[in-house]
Amino acid sequence: MKKIGISLLLFLAVILFQCKDEKKTESQDLAVQYPNKDSELALLMREMYTDTETLKKAIENKTLPPDFREKFKKIHSAIPTDPKVKTESFAQLSNNFLNNLDQLYTSSNRVEGLETLIGSCIACHQNFCPGPIKRIKKLSTKTAN
Repeated sequence: MKKIGISLLLFLAVILFQCKDEKKTESQDLAVQYPNKDSELALLMREMYTDTETLKKAIENKTLPPDFREKFKKIHSAIPTDPKVKTESFAQLSNNFLNNLDQLYTSSNRVEGLETLIGSCIACHQNFCPGPIKRIKKLSTKTAN
């Protein structure tokens, strides 16, 4: 009976130790996935990616996409990880993005509008933060998922 109790305790200790290691690995994975931590601009960019996935699905299903224009205007006021990012060039590129977003909603060819929008994301990221470009390209309707 005593051996069963010791074996049970040992078994539980091993399980708890493994769970602790998995949580550590998960947080390490998130740190690698999001190296710029949680600045307002980084969080907004992550939301923009998710929302653009939603736009893509709606466009592919030929349904009216949700309107994210007001939310995306926060690109001008969101505080970046590196304050040096907010240059005149950043302002021009983000205005171009917002203009392309408006065109996506008003155009009869939303597929083309989405591709133009994605192109404006890539253009900005080529100048400021190239890391996500590969992921952004996956938003294209021309990319096989």
